[in-house]
Amino acid sequence: TMERTSLTGRGMTPQEIDSLANSHMEKTTISFRSERLSPGEYEAIAKVVRKSTKLKELDLADTNIPAAAVDKLAAALRENSTLEKLFLNRNAPEPNGKEPYYGIPVASIQKIADALTPPPPPAEKRSSMPGSSPRRPEPPLPPSKCRLQGLYLRENELPNEAGDALFAMLKTNATLTELDTAGNRFELPQIRVLADALRANDTLVELDLEYPETKVNIDDLDDASDDEDDVVDLKVLVADALADGIKHNKQLSLLNITGNIKSYVADNFLDIAPFMPEPHNLRALTLPNGALLKNMHSP
Repeated sequence: TMERTSLTGRGMTPQEIDSLANSHMEKTTISFRSERLSPGEYEAIAKVVRKSTKLKELDLADTNIPAAAVDKLAAALRENSTLEKLFLNRNAPEPNGKEPYYGIPVASIQKIADALTPPPPPAEKRSSMPGSSPRRPEPPLPPSKCRLQGLYLRENELPNEAGDALFAMLKTNATLTELDTAGNRFELPQIRVLADALRANDTLVELDLEYPETKVNIDDLDDASDDEDDVVDLKVLVADALADGIKHNKQLSLLNITGNIKSYVADNFLDIAPFMPEPHNLRALTLPNGALLKNMHSP
């Protein structure tokens, strides 16, 4: 059970923010789950993440965290090498609720993904044309120190662009072992980005993609026909999108795709297990119909 901590105060001065942050520097687990925090309190949290060498888990689930606070947190992650788990579950926008919900925008998700992405190799220097002045490039961000192992973004109603950012990050990330994006409506193009990343990723162990109402857009199907009599067999199509990535992945062992594959014609859940290639490393696969297959590891 994560330790419950309460940050109090509204309209805090910089001195109060520093004092509050310093009082939490020795903690290893901090939870603000379901609490409503002020901008000053979020500033204190970012300072703890940026400077602490002890913090292992931070829970900001169901806090209605605003984008500015997520951005500061993402920047702080780049300077932290000890935080292992970050919970941002259930921060979806709910405009009809008793309070305005912000939601986590794509730009903020991209900043988190960037913090988890190692820097690219330095580009080769190109000589300038005679008589031209070389363009001064934008100074790059310093390399991120982030070593996060678990990122939990369940039920945030993230758009497809957020899925693109998160799944593309997996292609080069070498620290994440758990990624939970359940409850976010990602579609077939995002599955293809994920499949491409899984070919290169060799650290991810658990991946949760559950979403009970996700539908694949018929326009995204490369081999779809306008003939209404043609049944689009999504169990073949989606399995094909994921199969090569799973086959080449060395670590992924737990995959939850409950509800993510729906037949466009029959509108019923379909199992892709019979279409999974050998060899693979999956030990447990939760199928679209909710069935759990165990001991799947191929010899």
